Amino acid sequence: MTAPKVFLSSTIRDLADLRSAIKFWLEDSGFEVLTSESPDFPHPLDRDAIAASLAPIAECDYYVLIVGTRVGTLVASEGISVTRAEFRHARALRRDTGTPQMLHLVKAEVAAARRLGKGDRDVSDDDWTAIAEFLAEIENEEAKGDPNWLHPFTSFRDVVDVLRSTLRVTGPLRRKAIEANLRWEIVENTRELLYRTETGIGVKARLPKAEVPLDAPSTSMEAWVGYPGTDRLFMFRLSLPRMASLSRSALEEAINSGLFLDYDARAGAHVVGSIERSLLDLRLQLLRLEGLLASINADEDIRRDMGRCLTAAKKEQGTAVAGVTLLFMHAARDAMDNVLRLNRALYCHFTGLEPTFERPRVLPASPYGAQDPENREDPNRRETETWLRLTAWPETAVKRTAAEAGLTTIDDADQLRRVDEMDE
Repeated sequence: MTAPKVFLSSTIRDLADLRSAIKFWLEDSGFEVLTSESPDFPHPLDRDAIAASLAPIAECDYYVLIVGTRVGTLVASEGISVTRAEFRHARALRRDTGTPQMLHLVKAEVAAARRLGKGDRDVSDDDWTAIAEFLAEIENEEAKGDPNWLHPFTSFRDVVDVLRSTLRVTGPLRRKAIEANLRWEIVENTRELLYRTETGIGVKARLPKAEVPLDAPSTSMEAWVGYPGTDRLFMFRLSLPRMASLSRSALEEAINSGLFLDYDARAGAHVVGSIERSLLDLRLQLLRLEGLLASINADEDIRRDMGRCLTAAKKEQGTAVAGVTLLFMHAARDAMDNVLRLNRALYCHFTGLEPTFERPRVLPASPYGAQDPENREDPNRRETETWLRLTAWPETAVKRTAAEAGLTTIDDADQLRRVDEMDE
């Protein structure tokens, strides 16, 4: 992946430490930074030193100028400093090609002295005249559409704040690359679940519970599905292969990178927060779609029921189907809805539409918990963690550990009912 390039332009002797700090910070944020004093700065052998310092600007995406208290080396043929020559070259390139984007910073004391119409006490009279003219040149080109804003700074922190907002630095380049790949994958996966209608965009093969009710008391009994429920049920079945083939390579990279974990200062460790939890939820829902399709493909009753639904739909009639068919189809529908909810929440966050991330509620996409999600037999996460802390083998150790923790039994109600809403 190509990193965005930044050309850093300023006098060197008086700003060496600041230049070094800026270069380190930008490179740590994923930029490639060109500074003339660096060993990796390109020095064409067929050009003089001044021409060599100007040439790399054309390859850069950003030009960052820092005006301090010195003029620096002069270009004898033009009577201006090398820094000013770099500025003019960058501005000319921007007018012709649109790049580089230009950012100008000036020491706050220099800017203040100029506003008061007098020279800075740390600047010689000769240098002050040249610096004041240079600042005026930067500011007085607005009529040509050139960026002419001067950002005063007093500390490295001020410089970082300007760079962060202007260059849109939101984090390390690796995280930005992962987010870009994840956004692309989310959009492509969502496309597979949508279709174009006469009135707009809709979700493929919706399966409304009103038309395909979950009223079978057990998986061994049959339930009646009326029309158009038979048509919806059959069409939903046809759409499942595409749902189960959704990509998750970028999602796996995002999860495995660890870049979306939260840091808990009290615990002194990284923990799974809302974003990482949603990424994990999304992977689980995609895996469940695959698993549900495999089960649906292998079940003879479901295949037979799909044949019934097709025949009934052609006649615009209802038919009886096995309870297991409804349970598996609704579980697949809930998993699909979960994928869409999570895709939307993550996409809106990573694109900046919703800076404050709220984890969406995930439905129990299981054929064994779809009928009554509040009374499922599966333990929630808090209950599972309690079991892990208190359980040991053999059984006598279980009882001893529970007694030491002050519990009457391992599943003591007062201890296990403290469940956060997110873990339900």
